[in-house]
Amino acid sequence: MELAPESDAVSAASAVRASIGFDQLRVVGEALYWLESRPSYGSGPTLVRWSADDGAADVTPSRFDVTSSVHAYGGGTYAPSSDEVWCAGANGLYRVAEGNVSLMLEDSSSFGDLTIGNGELLAVMETDDGDALVAVPLVGAR
Repeated sequence: MELAPESDAVSAASAVRASIGFDQLRVVGEALYWLESRPSYGSGPTLVRWSADDGAADVTPSRFDVTSSVHAYGGGTYAPSSDEVWCAGANGLYRVAEGNVSLMLEDSSSFGDLTIGNGELLAVMETDDGDALVAVPLVGAR
């Protein structure tokens, strides 16, 4: 059995970097958004925005998990618009605008399939009693 030369060895750091995952790609105007799982960070997915002018930049701060367990698999955990992003998190629904994260609807339910409607955030809300469709107004204090 021949051993590979040391230069071909894969470090743990290289293996972790290679395991970054991408999910839930969205397009708004000229910008792309996606969730990026970074195992080396020790937290849940980070929301990233890319534009030709600015390149790629994190939308959500480190240690903020854009996450949902709606129907045990999650999905549709964020909805971007031209100037803000709504996302599901551990304690409810959040709005991210100008780098600030605000809890807009505190609820222990699971939310998913977030979509921006006509002046509202539309979502599926899963509770112990079943599912419901909810609408949250987009206007309010920032």
